[in-house]
Amino acid sequence: MKQKDLQPGDVLLFRPRGILGRLVAWATDSEYCHAAMFLGIDGVAEMREFRGGRILPLVDYETETIDVFRSGASTLEKIVAVQKMQKLVKERYSFLHGIAAWLLRRIPKRLRKWFNFECDRYGYHCSQAISKAYRSAGFDLCPFIPDWATTPGDLARSRLQNLGRLEF
Repeated sequence: MKQKDLQPGDVLLFRPRGILGRLVAWATDSEYCHAAMFLGIDGVAEMREFRGGRILPLVDYETETIDVFRSGASTLEKIVAVQKMQKLVKERYSFLHGIAAWLLRRIPKRLRKWFNFECDRYGYHCSQAISKAYRSAGFDLCPFIPDWATTPGDLARSRLQNLGRLEF
């Protein structure tokens, strides 16, 4: 997919490059280790470990291997999701939610109801922010997974359409 074909609200899923990325992909049973949202001319919004939320120009990701996913949300829902994501990147990154999402997959289903990390005061991890942004717009990407437990792999298996590899 070419850069010019990106639309605001597109979800960018990153394939791992280093040890940390491979560890995240393995721990979340996915081929992806990170998620971000394309905002349009404003750039790309992401929640990054050790850095928190930020918006960077698309050109800063030239060395990354990124697959582009698009939601079937209406234009209005995408606008609302982008606006919500722009607010969420002002928050801090949450290791707690990322670890909790990993642990949730290792707990028997009958015990999962006792675990709820829906508290926003801890901050957000990458997939959680994207899921929350779309859910607040009225479009639930992963209907049976709480925002805090959403991983990049969940987003890849969600209602998003895979448009292919981003070409720089």
